[in-house]
Amino acid sequence: MILIFSYLGDYTTDVVIDWLKYYNYPVFRLNYSDIYESDFKIDLSNKAIYVENKKIYLNEIKAVWF
Repeated sequence: MILIFSYLGDYTTDVVIDWLKYYNYPVFRLNYSDIYESDFKIDLSNKAIYVENKKIYLNEIKAVWF
């Protein structure tokens, strides 16, 4: 999985994500506003990131793009 840090309305990130989804590559987009405006938590004991109702295990992340 690729973890993508971006901001809401970033068109180039939208295009990149569309390509990744086209090739069935797992991707998770984290907008900077999600960190401040949503239920966001990093749980090091469980090695996971929680954003609203989504849970991403850190060992699933193979690359980070920002």
